Amino acid sequence: AAKLRAISKGLGLARDWDVLITGTLPPMAAIPGIAKLAAACAPVHQDARREAKNIIKTNAYTITMLTIGRWLLTPQSIAAASWQLPARQLAAQILLARHARVIKRGRHLARQSPAQLHRLRIAVKKLRYAVEFFNDLFQVKAMAVQRARLEKLQDILGCINDAVTLESLFVVASRNARRWPAAAADAVMRQHQQLALQQRKRLASAWRRYRAAAQPWTKSQGR
Repeated sequence: AAKLRAISKGLGLARDWDVLITGTLPPMAAIPGIAKLAAACAPVHQDARREAKNIIKTNAYTITMLTIGRWLLTPQSIAAASWQLPARQLAAQILLARHARVIKRGRHLARQSPAQLHRLRIAVKKLRYAVEFFNDLFQVKAMAVQRARLEKLQDILGCINDAVTLESLFVVASRNARRWPAAAADAVMRQHQQLALQQRKRLASAWRRYRAAAQPWTKSQGR
């Protein structure tokens, strides 16, 4: 787990820069100085991509991937009692635990800091992926509602997090730029902060709708 976290940290930074350069800035082409802003960010973006490629080329990365593959193919690795349960029963346990984590992370939602909302976003993402993976083991329509409401939460929380990530990326890029187009960067930040504020207002409603959704993994009925 520690090795995977180290790998994902390097790859995640490259992804953040990819999103900024290819997704965030192009739609804002009308802002004066946006091309200069993109050019000022480009060297740091390229550094992050090179670092990601270097990580993938290391022996540590290769060994980690091979170790995971070997673990998945080794019968002893799934010999624990929980893995011998019927698929639906085991899936229900996993989904219950993921759901409980989301509920815990969502406490006092209106007062949460960006860092706390980021942790909630991660918990929502993990539950959504689990819901998608185990979809066919439970009532299909109820799982579809779960998935849709989790996706809405994930989109809202992602938008809020983007504004925080954007600010940290601009701080790094400005330190490395000869001439930093501050006016263009401030304009981009203002737009994203306004959007994040709008999403904050939508978050409470989306959270209530999610809490009201049925949890099909708590019921014993078939599909």
